[in-house]
Amino acid sequence: DHTNAELQASRNIIRHKILPVFRKLNPSFEQHILELGRLGGETEEIIDHEAERIFAAAIRSDRSIRIERWRLKSLPDLVSCEVIRRMIIAIGGGLQRFTSAHYRKIVHLKRKIDLPDKLTAHISKGQIVIEAKSE
Repeated sequence: DHTNAELQASRNIIRHKILPVFRKLNPSFEQHILELGRLGGETEEIIDHEAERIFAAAIRSDRSIRIERWRLKSLPDLVSCEVIRRMIIAIGGGLQRFTSAHYRKIVHLKRKIDLPDKLTAHISKGQIVIEAKSE
């Protein structure tokens, strides 16, 4: 590709300017990045497996999905947030307008909150409830 040498594209700035500096500072830089990627993949598998196990206990109805708060309390936030993300998908929420801040707010919920995609979250009888707003 004739554009590989041009520095207008971000990928080429990284390739021709930034990576050589990293290689000079640490000749094993690329091996470390590959190892970090491998570890990240393994971590993601562990989070997915644990989140799926917990998510299986969620109770679904036509307009809501709920899970007992105690199931999330002892989990790392990454796992709890993944459970919440799965609950949002299950109730029909799209993920484009949700951020990790939304997931954390739901995990640590104190009062009812409005969410994107016409959803709300609240606590009821020791459960986190995510439901579609009435039209």
